Amino acid sequence: MIPPNQLDDLQMCEVPSLLDAGKYAELTEIAERLIEAVVHCVDPSPVVNAEDARIDDYRLEVLICGLWILSLAGDRPPPAVHGDCKKIGVLCVDADMNDADANSAAIDWVLTEGANVIDPDVYNLAVGRALATMAHTTVQTYVNTFVVPTNTQHGVYARQLAKILVNMAKNCSWKRTKDLHLFQHVRAKLHPARLAPIVFGENPMGAITAQLEDRITNKVIGSHITADVARQLSVAPWKHCTSTEIFITCVTMLQENMDCEVCCACMYWIWFAVLTGGVPQVPLFINTEIPYHRTVNVPSFVLLTGTFATRGTRFGVVWNQKMTFVKSDTAYPILETILIWLALCRDKAVSATHNMLHEAIEEPDRTMQTNKFHKFVH
Repeated sequence: MIPPNQLDDLQMCEVPSLLDAGKYAELTEIAERLIEAVVHCVDPSPVVNAEDARIDDYRLEVLICGLWILSLAGDRPPPAVHGDCKKIGVLCVDADMNDADANSAAIDWVLTEGANVIDPDVYNLAVGRALATMAHTTVQTYVNTFVVPTNTQHGVYARQLAKILVNMAKNCSWKRTKDLHLFQHVRAKLHPARLAPIVFGENPMGAITAQLEDRITNKVIGSHITADVARQLSVAPWKHCTSTEIFITCVTMLQENMDCEVCCACMYWIWFAVLTGGVPQVPLFINTEIPYHRTVNVPSFVLLTGTFATRGTRFGVVWNQKMTFVKSDTAYPILETILIWLALCRDKAVSATHNMLHEAIEEPDRTMQTNKFHKFVH
């Protein structure tokens, strides 16, 4: 993964000569470096404060540059204005991420001169679709592992974890994470083309409003604002529950109650910290955000939904480009996913907080008051 600042001016100036010489492999390498940097959000523009943390334009410029070079390297003529603009907008949103025709149409529209003037909304969707396509292609290369819990006590640990999560919800004030709970629910509902251009941690309300009618938006958002999360978790059918909303709520409970100790490799997280008061030690990456996991040094939760989930909606854990899921017939699927995440974090010695949570789950009666999860164990 090579960020744009490692592609010096000399390399970029060589693009015309490489094209003239027919050195398409070298051109393709440059383009792929640019696009990979965009997809993984590596080394974005310097962030000074929240007001300056606008890297959308930066990403767009890098993306278009990479797409143009790829187009030229493939001996592909610049696209002309063609097709039904509104139809392209529909394709960008509704088509499956494996739909090659829709993906190609989106990229062509991004590269079409004047497309941003013809219909800015469709143009933005095409940009989002192009980003989403690249993120999806990247995620498809990850190793997928499906596991079945082998520990004879796994059911006991799962039920104890459920008790801890319920007690967390009963005491939750959202003091640390603020609107993160709401934002994560909204991000899970966004089409990939609308989610991809959003800066991670940015307020997604504008995007969901553009996707839904105001009346529907108010209903969707309102249901999460007024939700009694303690009751939701108290009555959740844990043994067979695969609800993405319950999963998000559980992850947010951990985000609310675990220390912010992650070491980050990406300025995105500094911007995120400015908004939320800290970098989450429990990252949740949804759909097009999944490649971002390479910017943090901790195993992270993932959620695949909608058209991005071409193999079906599922949640799991990602670490070092490897995704782990529990098998579909596993009891306590949400809780077992969290236990897998916790085991990975302990293996990587992420922090003492993970050891405390592990102790509260496996040895609740021995948990001391010095353990920050002591108040949640009974």
